[in-house]
Amino acid sequence: MANDGHGAGIAFPEDKQGVHLYSMCSPNGCEQGSRVNVLKGQQREPQFLAINPVGKIPAIVDFDADHNGLKVFESGAILCHIADTRDPEHKLLPRDPCQRAEALSWLFFHTSTLVPIAQTVSVPLVLGAPSLKSQGILDRRLGDTGGWLAAGRYTIADIAHLGMVLLLKYILGLHLKTDYPHLAAWLDRRGMNVPEPCWLLVEGPREEKMAAIRERA
Repeated sequence: MANDGHGAGIAFPEDKQGVHLYSMCSPNGCEQGSRVNVLKGQQREPQFLAINPVGKIPAIVDFDADHNGLKVFESGAILCHIADTRDPEHKLLPRDPCQRAEALSWLFFHTSTLVPIAQTVSVPLVLGAPSLKSQGILDRRLGDTGGWLAAGRYTIADIAHLGMVLLLKYILGLHLKTDYPHLAAWLDRRGMNVPEPCWLLVEGPREEKMAAIRERA
C-alpha cells in the first residue's frame, strides 16, 4: 500500500512482502512506499518509531522470509543491506576487500561529511565555504578515477551522494560544468533514475525551488 502523504497519517503495508520503504521526497529519499511527512511530525508517530526509534527517514522493513521483518534505518545501512541481499553479482558493493573498503570509505564520507554540510546549507539557506570544499573533493576524486567514486564502477558510494550533490547544486546555484566538470559529468552518467516528481529537479530560480518544497509539505 502506498501513501501520497496528504492523508491523515502514514500508510502501513497490508501485503507484507519484499522490502517496504518509509520516506518522502528528499535528498536521501523518494516518494515510494509509505510517505512519512517529517514537516508534519509523522516521524514521531509511535508506529514509525517502532521501525526507527531515532525518528528519521528513510527506513525500510524487509519482509522476505530470510529476514523476517528486519528493520533497517540510516541511508548507509540501508544501501549496504540492499547491496548485500539483492545484488548477487556484487555490482553495487564489491566482494573484493580492497574495492569494498574503497566504496565504503566514500559512502561514509557522504554520511559523515557531506550530509551535515548539506543540512547546514539547506535549512537556513546560507552559503558556507565547507560545502564548496566538499564539492571540490568529489570533483577531484572523480577526475582521478575516471568517472566513479570507487572500485572503477557504479557502486553504493555513487548512489549515496546523488541526492545531496543535487541539493547543493540547485540550492546554492552552483555551475557544475564550469567549476566542477568531473562532478557534472558524473551526474550525467549516473546509473539511477530519480523518481518523479522530485523537487530537486525543478527548473528555475531558487525561489521557485523553495516554493516547490513548500508545496510538497
